[in-house]
Order: sequence, then C-alpha cells, then structure tokens
Amino acid sequence: MHSPFGIGNLPLVELLRSVDDTPWHGFLVADSDDFVVLHQVSSRLDLDGYIAFRREDVQTIATDFSRLDMLQRALALKEQYPKPLRQLALGSMRELLASAEAMFGVVVLTEELVDPDAVEVGALRMSTEEAYALRRLSPEAEWELGGRSYRYRDLTRVEFGTAYEQTLLAVAQQREQEAAQAAASRPEGLGG
Repeated sequence: MHSPFGIGNLPLVELLRSVDDTPWHGFLVADSDDFVVLHQVSSRLDLDGYIAFRREDVQTIATDFSRLDMLQRALALKEQYPKPLRQLALGSMRELLASAEAMFGVVVLTEELVDPDAVEVGALRMSTEEAYALRRLSPEAEWELGGRSYRYRDLTRVEFGTAYEQTLLAVAQQREQEAAQAAASRPEGLGG
C-alpha cells in the first residue's frame, strides 16, 4: 500500500486562517511567498480539487494534528493520493487565476472580507493588473455575463478542480455542443 504522503512526500496539513471557523485539511502541493495551495480533503474524506489561500491570511499550518491518522487512513483506504500542479503560476493573483483556469476551465472565487457568503464560479472574460470580470457559471450550469468587475486584492480564497464546478462546466459545455450541432444541422437561411 502506498503512503498517503504519496508523491514527493507532500505533507498532509491542517491550515487555519483568521476568517475560518474550522480548519482546512489537505496536502500542501504548492507554495510561494504569497500563496499556499492544498489538494483539499473534502467532507466526504476524499481529495476534491485544490484550494489556494493568501499566505498573509494563514495563521497556522500544522503537520501534526488530531485528525491526521484518521485522514491518512481514510485516504489510503480510498486510494486517494495528492497530485502536485507543476503548471500553477504563483507570481500574482492574476497569474494564479489564469493558470488555474487554463488547467481546469473554471475557478471558484471567494471574497470573504467583502461578502463572506458570496462565491462566484466562472471563467475570466477580462483582466487588468488590478481587476477582472467573470463569465459566471450559475448553479444551473448556465453562462452569465457578470455585471461588475472584481479586484484581485479582495480575493481571499480560490478553488479549482473540484467535482462541483467541473460538473457544472461539463453540463454547460454539453449544452453548448448541442446548440452548435443544432445550428449546424439547420438548413441555410432558416433562423433558430
């Protein structure tokens, strides 16, 4: 049986920020002076996508914590092992979003200090050094143009590659393909 520390001895950690009520758990797969990225352990006790935090918001990262043995055993039983993201750019929030979107198609963005309950799923449709706009993906898997721009400095958490948003993206892409096929099969000159 493989060690759940898996690839390159990536540590399973417990991470806590000042805005969190409960800690996050996952394998530390990337970090820089500005960001910490975990291959996150979900509430289902499996690895479900990645989550990036600003390093300045992180209070503690522990490699010895009360749930460590249970999480290691659960992941090993499910044969869940961390996967590092070598193409993830951590030079700035703008680079992080662009590289995560390039790998996974959409990102989940949270501005906890602006609105702790708001979470946006989408793809970048415009980006400057300071701000960006989203092509939002609704909970109904429908693309919507965002009505406002967002500031990179307000982002506190970025998630990507989780089953939820990947499923939304797959449904949206399937609808787009079906619409394109229907349009292509219409006789010329007939509108839709």
